[in-house]
Amino acid sequence: LCLTEGPDRSSGPDLPTSFGPLLLASLLPPQHQRIRPQLEQSIRRQIKRYRELTGETRIRLDGHQHIHLVPVVLTTVLSLAEELQIDWIRTTAEPLPTDLPWRDWVATVRSGGLLKWIILQVLSALALPKLLAHGIGTNTAFAGVLFTGRMAGLPLTRSLDALATTNRRRGLGPGLLLAHPAAEGSSDGLKHDGFDLSSVFFASPWRQEEWQALKAHARRG
Repeated sequence: LCLTEGPDRSSGPDLPTSFGPLLLASLLPPQHQRIRPQLEQSIRRQIKRYRELTGETRIRLDGHQHIHLVPVVLTTVLSLAEELQIDWIRTTAEPLPTDLPWRDWVATVRSGGLLKWIILQVLSALALPKLLAHGIGTNTAFAGVLFTGRMAGLPLTRSLDALATTNRRRGLGPGLLLAHPAAEGSSDGLKHDGFDLSSVFFASPWRQEEWQALKAHARRG
């Protein structure tokens, strides 16, 4: 689900196109959330297009920039879940990694990763009981928000360790790791398609660093 960038970002005159305004819209009473009909239209349109491209019927829903966890978006998604056959939605309950040097923590504070982690922890905690009430599945655990965009070196290793430890303690299977590996030139064409923020993000050398780090981790087994 993509609401903040791309060709569907201007789905209606009242629909905000970034995380913050959508989060603020969630604070309004339901009767004053005028964007709900436009959100419904966008969600229906994107899922219809996804089915046309993939042939899939059941929907495992994720959101670009975690937009699906914003309450007004999630409420709209859940109201359509049965009709659109949405049976799984990603959450971002991420354990804190340990044994990291202070420079890594300072870097995540400066980059906004810690603030993003706190917001998404709260939103995931609010989302989980709603998903259970609707009989919708989700991932067992998650890692990758805290050091988003810089998942290489010790942050990657320690995040994977924290993910594995959490799952073993809960007796659960594998969780999800968020990373953005990409080859050189992956940003080509993104700006033309309306993904201005992502074009800058994917032009970063960190995309190749993450790619190499993940390949190295896979070789180690």
